[in-house]
Amino acid sequence: MKNETDAIWPMPNNHLGCFLGGLAFSGVIALTGAAILYWGFYVPHRDIRRSQSWIETPCVILEAEVTEGYSGTAGKNAGPGSYDYGLRVRYRYDFEGQEYVSSRFAVTEVSDSREQWRREVAESIPPGANTVCFVNPDDPEEAALSREFHANYRVALVPAAFLLLGLLGTVCMLMARAPDKPTPARNRSDSDSGSGSDSD
Repeated sequence: MKNETDAIWPMPNNHLGCFLGGLAFSGVIALTGAAILYWGFYVPHRDIRRSQSWIETPCVILEAEVTEGYSGTAGKNAGPGSYDYGLRVRYRYDFEGQEYVSSRFAVTEVSDSREQWRREVAESIPPGANTVCFVNPDDPEEAALSREFHANYRVALVPAAFLLLGLLGTVCMLMARAPDKPTPARNRSDSDSGSGSDSD
């Protein structure tokens, strides 16, 4: 006599274990891709959209330079590809009669090791240069020199492949487990009647 578990999971226990393991693995891949995609892509875009209402304000550059260091535990013997580059800026601006100093370049930044774009930015805003920053009117201490979507943020789209792969694996596992549809009663009755006619 079959129990309820056999009716729900019509497969041997060893196949059931493989099915559940594959389903869990696909789910982990999908969730990991979704989490990285959320924090690496959605959140930066959300912050950039929010900053579109910030007020353009004149400012004076106090410092702009590229910093570099060694990534991880590579140490001073590391090759050129082991450097981490950063952009250090400071600028002064007046907002509603009060002076502020900020060291924030972009509304949202993604850490990477690319040097070229940082060099270009530092050379375009040398100390003493007059430029504009964008100030949050609700919190004037929050400001940024750039509120654009920089190309390096687009690497956050890579986890989308993990998300799609995990979802595809989950769907495939569920489809492989689905039991065959029973033969419709009408077809069975037609075949019975046909066999009866043949006997006559």
